Amino acid sequence: MDRKIKILILEHDVNDIGLIEYELNKGGISYAGEIVQTELDFEKALTEFQPDIILSDFSLPAFDGIHAFQMKQKKAPHIPFIFVSGAIGEENSIELIKSGVTDYVLKDKLFTLTLKLTRALRESEEKAAKLEVERNLIKSEKSLAEAQAIAGIGNWEVDIATKVQTWSEELYTIFGVKRSECHASRDLFSSLVHEDDINRLNEIIELSFEQKTDASFNFRFYTKSGDLKHGHSQWKFEFSPDGIPLRQYGIVQDITERKKAEAEILIKNEQLRQLSTHLRNIREDERKHIAREIHDELGQHLTALKMDIDWVMHKQDGANQAVMSKLNDMLNLSDDIINTVRRISSELRPAIIDDLGLMAALEWKCNDFEEKTGTLCHFISSVKERKFDSDFGINVYRILQETLTNISRHAEAQSVSVKLSENGHELVMEINDDGKGVSDDHIHNGKTLGILGMKERASLLGGELVISGIKGKGTYTKLTLPFNYENTYSR
Repeated sequence: MDRKIKILILEHDVNDIGLIEYELNKGGISYAGEIVQTELDFEKALTEFQPDIILSDFSLPAFDGIHAFQMKQKKAPHIPFIFVSGAIGEENSIELIKSGVTDYVLKDKLFTLTLKLTRALRESEEKAAKLEVERNLIKSEKSLAEAQAIAGIGNWEVDIATKVQTWSEELYTIFGVKRSECHASRDLFSSLVHEDDINRLNEIIELSFEQKTDASFNFRFYTKSGDLKHGHSQWKFEFSPDGIPLRQYGIVQDITERKKAEAEILIKNEQLRQLSTHLRNIREDERKHIAREIHDELGQHLTALKMDIDWVMHKQDGANQAVMSKLNDMLNLSDDIINTVRRISSELRPAIIDDLGLMAALEWKCNDFEEKTGTLCHFISSVKERKFDSDFGINVYRILQETLTNISRHAEAQSVSVKLSENGHELVMEINDDGKGVSDDHIHNGKTLGILGMKERASLLGGELVISGIKGKGTYTKLTLPFNYENTYSR
């Protein structure tokens, strides 16, 4: 020890005290001593002096060593206690050591005192360290058990050589069985697994053992009380330096609440999809209605107005040149308004989809894009034209429309190609441009409403929209939609 050893000496004989101190100094013991003779002083020293070790005579005039030892056991059982006496007998020594006394030294053999004191202190330190380790282990096990209970996770392990399997307390709790009523084993585990999952479970376990690889799986199980729950298990192997598997260890987690939450989320998502579909349908119906109103009512009135202006112009024989010029301007303006009405009507709901079909509408959109932007747009289709369901057709059209809009705004492309194909059960639309290329961050940042809207349209029809870009080499968009006869073809 770096500090001085605190030695409590219970002794009444001054000569014996001197001999003890002589042996301690002779043995090189660095110590601080406290000498007492009475019970009161001894009890006080235990509390205030707090010795590292006690050296006690066996018998004193008003006090005795056995009583002192018993007091020490009650107040400070961890302190080593050595009898230093000439009156103690061999039989008494053995009985005292059995009762917990650390050691004894005969006064006529005090040369052994230093050795026995050093040994007693070393053993005391080792015992204290062991107790500390045990306390920490108990504390850690308690903390682990509490954490497992909160997380719903139990652990297990298997000694591969002996086939002995052990479960944590939480694992018994998860399966609703009592440690005292059953033996941890694979058979017990298998008996609790849902009958529809047991074959897959056995295949995974056998393959894992055969290949000595880690594995994990989700499964359903019944508790002892019959409740159906969901679990997740995974495990690993511990190998010897020679690569021989020694131990398999793993966990089982009760994920029942998580599965319930996932199911609720799926239900909510489905409800949101249905609501989104309903809102889109309402919006498309409104667009269709407004487009027809604009085209039929406003378009007809504008056409009539144009005819009236033309009639007035032809009735102006010898009219003032300024009047004729104004009428001509009015005639041109009416043409512009009619074209604007047609454009707005077409953007609200392209009548060509209903009149000529989806493929014709897509080709018209590509030609319109090329005419308005000056960017070459090649349309190629091997899809047979037929009467697609209204929702199917308009969503495909809107996805192409949004993609071309994004290209015109952001891509700085010189040319675009749109290719339509089918493979018997799917419609595939591929759009390539040679622009600057969209970044992955832009695609996946969740803030690009146009892209999110296109993906949602594809998802509502059971399809998928994939967008990828290479910097400086353009963007590739692929739409894949299943030919689901419940929502693809009109009847």
